Amino acid sequence: MNNRFWSTVARLGAVCALALAAPLAACSQDRSVGNEGGAGGGGGGANAPDTHGGGPLAANPGKTVPAHAQVEVIWSVSSGSPDYAYAFGSGEASGGTYTVSLPDPPPAEALNSYGTGFGDIGVGIIVLLPDGTSVPAGKVSDATMNDIETKAIGGSAGYAIIYKGAGASKLSWSSLFPDGYSCAKGVPAKPGETFDTLEPVDCSEVVITVDSLNNLEFNNWG
Repeated sequence: MNNRFWSTVARLGAVCALALAAPLAACSQDRSVGNEGGAGGGGGGANAPDTHGGGPLAANPGKTVPAHAQVEVIWSVSSGSPDYAYAFGSGEASGGTYTVSLPDPPPAEALNSYGTGFGDIGVGIIVLLPDGTSVPAGKVSDATMNDIETKAIGGSAGYAIIYKGAGASKLSWSSLFPDGYSCAKGVPAKPGETFDTLEPVDCSEVVITVDSLNNLEFNNWG
């Protein structure tokens, strides 16, 4: 699948990644993703410090940051055939910031699985939707995907939420991430290479860009 967001299934794919220099203040004990670090410090993963509050929203030219909006996490699954998207995790945006709550590990169906001996890996992008809009949790149908694409008013272009299961890494970049939840930013493919890679970043750096999804650039990870 070409993971540039809504690819095979209404072009959904993509990921997020992020800069290795920053510590991973990824998710809180209740897996809330945001930018107000709680007790602890860097670390990331399932036992990351409390991080309530929210990451920023930024509007492209001609667009306006909404006063209130809905946030949904869409996970891209491309380890099998056919590729599909899975909705798991939600939150809200208000006052120019957003929060995402992930109270449990993603369901197995939301993760990329590469067989015995390899840890599962999940890549989720954050989609911004008008206030009052909701996406049913679970595997996303073509009709729902089209509805998301039509209604979406922004997304975490260039960034993603990562979930890494215990085990060896099938994808080279996944070895950079701790087990459990963390965040990422995309690194463009080098000349002659096909796929972008991902690097860890503090979750407070994950920006939702306000614009049509068609105008946003998502990573083609692999």
